[in-house]
Amino acid sequence: MFTVKVIKILATLCLYCALFAFFCYFYLIEQMTDFFKRNMIVTSRIEEVDVLEPPTFTICIDPPFKTSVAAKYDYADQADIFRKDVPKTSFADRFTNLSYILNQDYDIHLTLHESIHNEGKVRLVDGTNMIRGKKYQVQPIMTWAHGLCSKVQPEFQVTKVPFHTHLFLEPKGSLQDMDQPRKFIIYLTSNNTWQGIVNHIWPQYNPSILTINPKSSYYMIAKKTEYLFDEGVESSEDCWMKFIEYFKCKNKCRYATFVDLPLCNTSKEVQCMMEEGAKYIVYTICNKKRKGFTFTEELEEMKRYKDLNWTEIDVELWSMSKMVKEEVDVITLPELIGSVGGSMGMFFGFTIAPFIWYWMNKCIERIVNQSIK
Repeated sequence: MFTVKVIKILATLCLYCALFAFFCYFYLIEQMTDFFKRNMIVTSRIEEVDVLEPPTFTICIDPPFKTSVAAKYDYADQADIFRKDVPKTSFADRFTNLSYILNQDYDIHLTLHESIHNEGKVRLVDGTNMIRGKKYQVQPIMTWAHGLCSKVQPEFQVTKVPFHTHLFLEPKGSLQDMDQPRKFIIYLTSNNTWQGIVNHIWPQYNPSILTINPKSSYYMIAKKTEYLFDEGVESSEDCWMKFIEYFKCKNKCRYATFVDLPLCNTSKEVQCMMEEGAKYIVYTICNKKRKGFTFTEELEEMKRYKDLNWTEIDVELWSMSKMVKEEVDVITLPELIGSVGGSMGMFFGFTIAPFIWYWMNKCIERIVNQSIK
């Protein structure tokens, strides 16, 4: 009898050990890894909202610099401005002379209602612009790949649809033929994620980019997708300034960034800032945001019945709904406890209730026995 009892105990122990090893290998390790490494998944849902943030437009020109001016400086491509000095000129002067300047080389007109005529169009200028009672801020943005772009940022929310933003882009007749734009490149972003344009680095998702031909007409029905991330910075500008404190550059300056620093004067200063930024991975870290959005990029070209000098695009919002893609933990602490507890019950028939009842009965028996005595 003793031998049989020992064999049963050993067999039971072996069974539990085997089940525990199976449980750990096929389940527990994966669950614990997901929890401690904070592995993430992306969930999707459709939300109906009362207000929508309209897109911020950043308008760039291809080629990024004027061909005639680049020839005078003996520049072969846009990267040369950041690495080659020209005697008796500063980096700031060269960048300005090469760039397409709003209201000097081209105009942007905007209206918030359907129109193919000139009535109601407002010519945008740098700074604050009021259009049908709504405020837009226009700002020049220095970039690495696109030269000087113009950011058109709405400072209001859309409360009803349909909502039309009609843009008209018109190069000046004073531009030489070789300097006429070949393409317009328009970025559609949120008002806190446009900074990726500066160095063309988007670490979390690709932005909405429209490439359109001059003297053409387009329309786009914009459907919004919002991204919610677990980690990110609140302000790219503040993030940059914190890193710049550690840069080992004699003259801390800006070349194609949005920080509040004086412009670099020489290509040597530019190279130092670029190398230090790359060393600290600033371009990636400071462009990560906790929230951003994109729009559909499907353009339809409209037929034009006469030759016009401007390019136009009508961006239309027709729905107060949005797709939300949210980054969440694969497993949280409450989910881990519930999952592991449930799995232990499945593998071992283990629950915590019998232990609780056991100690409750012990306490009750003790209290009753003491009262009888």
